[in-house]
Order: sequence, then C-alpha cells, then structure tokens
Amino acid sequence: MRKWYAIVAMGALFALPLCAQQKDAGKATSNKTAESANAVPASDFSIAPASPSLFAMPAPAAKPADVFSDWSNNPWNRHAWGQLTPRFEVAGMFSYINFCPCAFRNFNELGATGSFAYNVSRWLGIVGEVGGYRFDRQVFVLDTTTNTQSLATISGNMQTYLFGPRLNLRRFDHFVPFGEVLFGAAHGSSQVTGDKSQGAFALAVGGGVDVVLTKYLAWRFVQADYLMTNFSGSLLSASGRQNNFRVGTAWSCGGPILQLPQSRIIRRWRPAPRRNLPSTKVRQIRWQST
Repeated sequence: MRKWYAIVAMGALFALPLCAQQKDAGKATSNKTAESANAVPASDFSIAPASPSLFAMPAPAAKPADVFSDWSNNPWNRHAWGQLTPRFEVAGMFSYINFCPCAFRNFNELGATGSFAYNVSRWLGIVGEVGGYRFDRQVFVLDTTTNTQSLATISGNMQTYLFGPRLNLRRFDHFVPFGEVLFGAAHGSSQVTGDKSQGAFALAVGGGVDVVLTKYLAWRFVQADYLMTNFSGSLLSASGRQNNFRVGTAWSCGGPILQLPQSRIIRRWRPAPRRNLPSTKVRQIRWQST
C-alpha cells in the first residue's frame, strides 16, 4: 500500500509543471489574440498626413506652364527686356517729312513728334501723338513790276494730331517691331496751301523697331510712315490729297511693367513628412476618432 502512495505522489509532482506550462501558453495565446484585435492596421497610416489632422489633403491642380515658369528662361533673369510689357510708353522723336504738293516741287519738313502709348495687353497699345514741323520751300512768285516769275523761298509750319491703335511683336529679347494706323488732323500755315492757313484730315500708316536697352528705356531705331493729308489751295494740286513720307528716330521711356515675373521656383503642394507616432498615441487618436 505504501508503494502505491509513493507512486501517486511521484506522478502528482511530475504533472504539476506540465499543467502550469499549459496554463501559461493559454494566457499568451489569449493576449496575442486581444492585441491583434486591437492593433491598428499599418495601411491606416501608410500615407503621411499633410496636416495636423488624420486625413491627407488632396494636392491642388497644377498651374499651366507659361513663359515665366522656368526661371532660367525668365526674361528678368536673362535681361530680355523686349519681352516685358510696360503699361505706359512716352517717346520723343526727331522727324523728317517729305511733303508732296503733287503739282509743285516737293519740299522737306523737319520737326519733333511726341507720343504717349497705353498698352492694353502684350500685343495691343493705344497711341496718341502730336507733331510740329517747319519747312522752307521754293515757289514761283510773280513780279508785278516786270510781269515775270521768279523763284523765291518761303518758310512755314505744319502740325499733326493723330490717334489710333498700335500692334507690338514682343517675341524677341531686345527688339520690339510694331505697326500702327493713326487717324486725326493736320494744320498748315498759308505757306503750305498758298492761300490761308487751314486744318485737314490726316492719316498715318507705318511702323518701326524699338531697341530695348533696359526695362524702362528704349531707342526707337527707326519709324517710317505713309502720311496722307487733305489740304487744298493754290500751291497744291487740284486733287486735294498729298501723299507724304515721314521717317524718324526717337527715345522711349516706359513703365511700370505690365507682366510681373513669377517666383523662381514653382511652389507645388508636398505632403508633410511622415511622423512615427508611438503605439499609445495611435491608440488614443483612434479611440478619439471613433
């Protein structure tokens, strides 16, 4: 009998460690299951938040590229002043006119022209100009004492007042070709008509080239126009139309610049750097969101 008691006691001593090991394994399994249930999926935070909130903000639509998007090709960086557009332009021009009375000998007029231009856009401008000219012309004068005609030189003046549109081609770095059509009036002294001073309709069609030296200063290398006037008088042809030619050179100042340069670097939306939150912080945020 004692032998059997000894065997049972020995069996109990060996069975106790096995039961304890099995119990610990069961607790570990239950803890692992609970943690897996409460664990936050990694995909929830795979996208770095772009703001302090949990939700990533969508990127704004990219702006269309334009001439100023690339700073290396920016006119301000390359000093390509010819591609910039001043809001206003003021020019002072030395002018020469070859006046054609048609029925008499042509004569030359020298003077100055001042113009003011308002640029509506990169291509279109509105121009107003005023010019004053002086001339000497030779005409035949009847000598009443001898009843003969002799060649005499008379002096006079003429003014023009013109207004109209101008088209600019701002595609070059340092040159701006332009064309214009101007309408208005002209006033001539009695030496122009041969009778008395008078006003008449005037039209100028032509163009020129500006050499842009800085963003505010340009040299008008040349401007050439067909200038038509409608004077009438004894020293002019009976048609009442004079087909004249005008050419000149000028200095022009402009500003402010109509199209300002954009930033050197295009600012695009970028998400905030990913933050590695502690597990306790993640659980707390998740609990608050629910």
